[in-house]
Amino acid sequence: MEETLYRQAKQLVCETLEISVEELEDSTHFVNDLGIDSILIIELKTRFEEIYHIEINKEELKDLNCLADIIKYLAEKSVLAV
Repeated sequence: MEETLYRQAKQLVCETLEISVEELEDSTHFVNDLGIDSILIIELKTRFEEIYHIEINKEELKDLNCLADIIKYLAEKSVLAV
């Protein structure tokens, strides 16, 4: 995983979920650890789709529960930093 993409993805998650970078570890669960609701999860999905020009379907979305999941997903889709 390209370090620039990792930093961009982490920053995007923090901005969307309105949390600090220090609060977000790779394994921090969005719902269980941060109490994020489904509306914010959809907003996060939309922002990733717009910025990285990808489409995340419902089946894929349910498996994206933490930053590590998102990073793995982006790598599998061969997404590049913008």
